[in-house]
Amino acid sequence: MTEATSGSTGGSKRVRLGYAAQPQAGHPFTATEHPDIVLVDADSSRPRALARQCPHRGHDLAVHGKISPDGHFECLHKGFRWRSTGEPTPDCRAVGGLIFARAYRDESGVWWADFGSEDRPEAQANEPLLVISSAPVDQSALLDGRRAELAYCAASAFREAAGALRGGTVRDDAKATLRGAYDLLGHLVDGTGELAAQAAAAAGSSDLSDEVQIYDAYFGVARAAQLSAAPAVASAAPTLRALAADLLHAPLTPDDAAGLAEFAAGFLTTSRAEVSHAPLVIREAIGEDQALPACTPQTRWRLGHRVYALANRSAAAALAAAGTLLKRGDLTGTVAQLRQAVKHVRALTAAMHLAAAMSADSYRASVRPTMAPPALSIELTGAMNVDHASYRSALMTFLARYSTLHAEAKIHSPDLALSLEQVLHADLNDLEAHIGLTYRLIGEVPALDEHADGSAVQALRGLYLRRVVAYGPYLRINLAA
Repeated sequence: MTEATSGSTGGSKRVRLGYAAQPQAGHPFTATEHPDIVLVDADSSRPRALARQCPHRGHDLAVHGKISPDGHFECLHKGFRWRSTGEPTPDCRAVGGLIFARAYRDESGVWWADFGSEDRPEAQANEPLLVISSAPVDQSALLDGRRAELAYCAASAFREAAGALRGGTVRDDAKATLRGAYDLLGHLVDGTGELAAQAAAAAGSSDLSDEVQIYDAYFGVARAAQLSAAPAVASAAPTLRALAADLLHAPLTPDDAAGLAEFAAGFLTTSRAEVSHAPLVIREAIGEDQALPACTPQTRWRLGHRVYALANRSAAAALAAAGTLLKRGDLTGTVAQLRQAVKHVRALTAAMHLAAAMSADSYRASVRPTMAPPALSIELTGAMNVDHASYRSALMTFLARYSTLHAEAKIHSPDLALSLEQVLHADLNDLEAHIGLTYRLIGEVPALDEHADGSAVQALRGLYLRRVVAYGPYLRINLAA
């Protein structure tokens, strides 16, 4: 995976620069993802980064910059020089100083610059690539043996936690079971490394635009044309483990927290073989008094989006199955799949609430800057989310198939009409939640894509009204009233 992110904490600004070839000794060079920053002293023990434009006349320091023999940085265009601290030499004081950042390469060879802090940037090393099956997960190969038992026990722990979480805002009763899920999934991750590697090897994004690939890299998501259940759950296990930890910390409503726990349980259950005996092991290594790790705003933002991607694909798969069963005339099976879709849509809304579970100030200070230039080469927007697009496409396909049966269904299959209505209400509620979160985090600022409707909030409200009109024939509401 090619990661692409940067972070901000306190007074520091941490920027991912990407890969770069070794430069000529003493000369600056640019990296692949941040051409407006140059690196110097890359082959020394203290590499540094700085803005590419000289503060004198804006000349290109990648061309005119050089490290002089005495260690000063020099712009050859006019000969101005700065010490390694960024302080100008006496003959350069009229120009001002430079801001140097500590630069370094991580284990994968990616260059980073850290402006204002000696800390490393918020790493994504603990956020393994989540590979999602674009088609419904192939159930021909399931987890078995010890791995199936671990998945079964983790799912049971999530279900117990969901019951405790739904009971109120106090989460003490959920601590033990969420610790159990966290620990069990840790063992599952350790035992499914080869399956996760299979999923990563199957992932391909060559058919996606560069913008979507940047979006996916930021959130740590990739897709395979189809995955069997074993590598699918192996790839998702680290994300679900992080979710188990953060459900104890994230300021979510009881229903949202419980819905996410139930979604995790369902995902694990449908991807494992039947287990005849698997006693629920609440704890194997984590003690009662050991706190689970809490997310920073950035890690929670990415975690929520990964769970959001999983829930969108699960909803799309349920709707696709419902459409197939409807075509065959299996109304009972169609209703069952639509009811599953309702749960998945509610889970994707809860995942969106998880991603945005922070103050507007935190979002603007430490999240949004990592999703826009200069941290990335482009602005990231929800329009790049192909997983949500797959869910919307599946819903529209089902509606087109169902429309010819609608009048009959209301009379002869009221369960079918009601279950579809529940899906549509869940979908509208999801868009309502999106509007509310957008308004809370960014307000009425112009849409990034310069949408004709003006601000992002206005654009979403326009979409909501159009969606209500489209759904009107299937809902028991009077649009004319």
